[in-house]
Amino acid sequence: MSKLNETCRIILETLSKHGELNVTSIVKLTGLSFRTINKKLRELEIKGLVTERRYGRLRLIRIKGKI
Repeated sequence: MSKLNETCRIILETLSKHGELNVTSIVKLTGLSFRTINKKLRELEIKGLVTERRYGRLRLIRIKGKI
């Protein structure tokens, strides 16, 4: 986790504290923009750190495994 930028760390800490969240909740809890969250979540998913599941129109994000 040492190679992650501050934005990614904030997202991971939020998910760690609150568990599975939808993107809107992550935006509200972090104060970051929706666009920034989406971009960083894609990066984290490519790195295998988070996973996404769909529930209707919701995108639910959670940490994948242990960090």
